[in-house]
This record gives sequence, C-alpha cells and structure tokens, in this order.
Amino acid sequence: MYVEQTFTPEAGKYDVIWCQWVLSHLTDGDLLAFFNRCKSGLNCNGLIFVKENVAKRKSAVDDDDHSVTRTMTAFRKIFSDAGLRILQEKNQPYFPKENFPVKMFALSV
Repeated sequence: MYVEQTFTPEAGKYDVIWCQWVLSHLTDGDLLAFFNRCKSGLNCNGLIFVKENVAKRKSAVDDDDHSVTRTMTAFRKIFSDAGLRILQEKNQPYFPKENFPVKMFALSV
C-alpha cells in the first residue's frame, strides 16, 4: 500500500499540495479518491500541483514496478472527474527526448 492511498489531509489546512512522480503508482480509482481527499485539505485559495511523466499515445504500464504512465487525456479526465480545474500546464524543459515527457499542472477546485 502506498501512502497516497490513505493520505487524508487536515481539512482546510494547506495552501499547496505538491505531487511529484508518485501518482503513477495509483490506479485511476485510487488517484481519483486521493484528489478528492486532497481537495478537502486545501484552504479557500489552495492549489494542487502535479508533476508527472506523460505518455504520448496510450498509457504505459511498467512491468517491474507496475506503475502507470498516463496520457494527457487520462490525466484531464481524472482531474475533471475529481472536480479539479487546470489553471496552468507546462512541459518540463531540457528533458531527454528518449524519456517520457514531463508535465506540470497547477490545479484548483
């Protein structure tokens, strides 16, 4: 079990919740539940930041660690289903071309 599967922030406590290279270890259902719990932990102007690898054409599962690299379509659907709005998204510059691209998202409720 990953901490993200059970993490429940204190209600209204956080300005920022930062998620970087950990969400690929959650199923879509666990990720949706995680975001829903995180929303309750944000104060009225709080934001969730996500930085993850993004698959270009279809989601990819790593056979060794069973992580899932999601597509932009998959991320957008999960964000939307969780009631999160993308305020901004950016590509990680200077990342090796042979690796999955890295995207950064600023999300609000």
